[in-house]
Amino acid sequence: LRKNIEEYIHRIDKLRKEGSRRTSKYFECIRCNEESGKDNEDDESKRALEEELEASQTRNVSLLEEIRQVRVKILQEKEEKTVMIAGMSNLHTTIDELRARNEELEYGRSIVGIERNIEVESETIKELEKLAKNSEEARETAVLQAIELRANSQKLSKKCSEVEEELTEEKHRIDRLEEELKSSSEKLENVNREKIETMTELTVVRHKLNVMKKEKETVVPVEDAKIGGDENSAEELVEARRTIDELTNNQFSLLETMRMMETKYDESSQRMDELLDANNG
Repeated sequence: LRKNIEEYIHRIDKLRKEGSRRTSKYFECIRCNEESGKDNEDDESKRALEEELEASQTRNVSLLEEIRQVRVKILQEKEEKTVMIAGMSNLHTTIDELRARNEELEYGRSIVGIERNIEVESETIKELEKLAKNSEEARETAVLQAIELRANSQKLSKKCSEVEEELTEEKHRIDRLEEELKSSSEKLENVNREKIETMTELTVVRHKLNVMKKEKETVVPVEDAKIGGDENSAEELVEARRTIDELTNNQFSLLETMRMMETKYDESSQRMDELLDANNG
């Protein structure tokens, strides 16, 4: 509104200046016409100036009316603001009264609550006094229980320490067993390898023994044939017997080797069983 009023005042000043200028010009034209004797010739210019002057006055009147309306609105707003301020003042007063009333009510409630609490506390004190008369035995029992619990706690602490030590030892033992298990696995692999090699050697020995048996069976009939025949020279007989002795010795040697292989195989099997039992354990 203030901005509008300032604009209206500015426009009015501008129109006043314009009207004064045109009025001055109008009177100057009239004076010039009077001096020159040309009144009738400038009637049209006079009428134009008069119309323009009337229009300017009309605009001035409308602007004044607008200014009056703006002033009326300003007065109305001032009255409304005054009413609102009065209402706010009354509202603050009402709020203060309500706060005071609320404080009084809260104070009264607190007093009632305190009285109730006092009654409850009085009853509690009476009950505690009754319990205090019979609390000596309970106190002694509680002391004994506390002593017993402390002793049990110490025992449990000691037991926990022992268990921790046992767990540590068990862990070390498990680590050792894991190492032994690893070593046993390697040994088992070696024994298994030796067993396979022994089985292979035993198979070879058995094959050689069978070959020698067949050779012996072949040589003995030849010797018997030479001994029983007409052509039995001493050299051939000695050679045949030497061959039989060699075959017999080789057979005994192979049998001994075979027994050694079987013994080695049995030992390897026993060691493998022991290692398997140890691993399973």
